Amino acid sequence: MKQVTKKVILAGSMSVGKTSLVNKYIYHKFSEQYISTIGVRIDKKSIELGDTQLNMILWDLAGENNQINTPQSYFLGAGGVLYVIDLNNPATFIAVAEEIDFIKNKLPNVPLLLIGNKKDLLSPSELDKVLDMISITPDYLTSAKEGENVELIFEKIGIKMIGL
Repeated sequence: MKQVTKKVILAGSMSVGKTSLVNKYIYHKFSEQYISTIGVRIDKKSIELGDTQLNMILWDLAGENNQINTPQSYFLGAGGVLYVIDLNNPATFIAVAEEIDFIKNKLPNVPLLLIGNKKDLLSPSELDKVLDMISITPDYLTSAKEGENVELIFEKIGIKMIGL
């Protein structure tokens, strides 16, 4: 089995649930308590995808309303990006197209998935209304609290990074 190490950036505004997604994925824990990430928090998780052991270095970036404010050195060496929005907070997705374009310009040819988090806080009809408001349809909808699609988003970015 071959081993590959890739850096995954979790980007997005403050309080969208980036840290909660990482904590649920790695530690299988969720906390209602909000603790702001300062700078960057780095974790590691290894998974098997086909005949590859993928070692993911997860960079949970401090929330920024505009990614231009993120230290540019954080983008260096990234193999994949999960851009997270809070489905309950339009301020986190009002400029999502511009934010995604900024990251794609910084990281051409690096896979990026748009993640709509906190799905559990919306009814199906509310969710439909919110999705109509977002200029780019999220690739996946998640709930860090419920664990919905959490493993899946990390597996999917892993598959994209190693080209399966």
